[in-house]
Amino acid sequence: MTDTLHRPTALHPLWSLGFRPFFLLAALAAGLLLPMWGFYFAGDLGVPTRLAPPIWHGHEMLFGFTAAVIGGFLLTAVPNWTGIPAVKGGRLVALVTLWIAGRLAVCFGALLPAWLVAAVDVAFFPAVILAIAPALVAANNRRNFGFPVVLLIFALANLAIHAAAMGYFPAGAEIGIKVAVGLVTLLMIVIGGRVIPGFTTNALGTPSRRPNWTDKAALYAAIAVLLLELLPQARLAQGLAAAAAAVLVALRMRGWQSLHTVRHPILWVLHLGYAWIAVGFAFKGFALLTEMVRWQDALHGLTAGAIGTLTLGMMSRVALGHTGRPLQVSPAITAAYVLITLATVIRLCTPFAAALHPVQALTHVAGALWAAAFIIYFAVYAPMLIAPRADRRP
Repeated sequence: MTDTLHRPTALHPLWSLGFRPFFLLAALAAGLLLPMWGFYFAGDLGVPTRLAPPIWHGHEMLFGFTAAVIGGFLLTAVPNWTGIPAVKGGRLVALVTLWIAGRLAVCFGALLPAWLVAAVDVAFFPAVILAIAPALVAANNRRNFGFPVVLLIFALANLAIHAAAMGYFPAGAEIGIKVAVGLVTLLMIVIGGRVIPGFTTNALGTPSRRPNWTDKAALYAAIAVLLLELLPQARLAQGLAAAAAAVLVALRMRGWQSLHTVRHPILWVLHLGYAWIAVGFAFKGFALLTEMVRWQDALHGLTAGAIGTLTLGMMSRVALGHTGRPLQVSPAITAAYVLITLATVIRLCTPFAAALHPVQALTHVAGALWAAAFIIYFAVYAPMLIAPRADRRP
């Protein structure tokens, strides 16, 4: 009898696993939203959204771009963790349609009822929960039960932003964005800490250090930073917690053989992305303790740096591995890694260039470089993600 796993299917490869459409959409969103924001920021483009311009930018980077990456990652990882078949076909199309509807609803929110915009946009993460939770429960995969909880908090943070736009919760926009960044940072600390040392050991053939106290300490410090975001008056405590988190994340990387990965772009980009978490916390602590930098600028170490670099690196690796290709990135993708690094460095320097008045120009340059990195990803990986696996496996 023919193995059912190898029966021919009419399902298009794009709809066979979650990373395929969502990584493409994430790259497309990054490549389009940053230039849009640049024109919007300069006053050359009108966006009929209900969100204030800086909030729209932060919202779409978190609940548009980053949400697509998270959705694609979890829809791909959960079948591996549980052994239960992935969400595919019509169900995957429905999730993609919901994500796109959310982006359109937010962009054109001023032309639509506010409740409808909120309902459509907030629904994405609960829909992802419904897609992955049954498999986690059926397989009793307790180690990953926290992911649906995190996604639910993401949805609540998004709802807080919409509540602020409707005038119900004035502080909701700032809290929602800070909480969302904190949640993504926790995911990066947890997932990165699981996979980066293992990937490095597999590639280099020499073992990374064994787990030690810094693993949990870095996570607990990041949780403390996130919880303190809910206490706006606790600025000193927030700053000290962020500084502690920066030190602990950096200490955690000792023994990960980071310096030995320089000849392996697909590895060093992950180490660099994780290092940006430490830099981001340090910049956040500096902003809180000195008040020399706005919180919006300070967040870019964690967003443009850590989120951007780690997502680009993981999207590159996952796409190669799950399409049956060698884990070696092309020179174009290596260039994309360099571009996103330059973009982050420039963006973090903009607050200190205020006296020379090139802030807007530097912001445009940083945004263009960051977007270009993902446009390169889209151009290189789109042919792979819409085609069958190179090894002809299902």
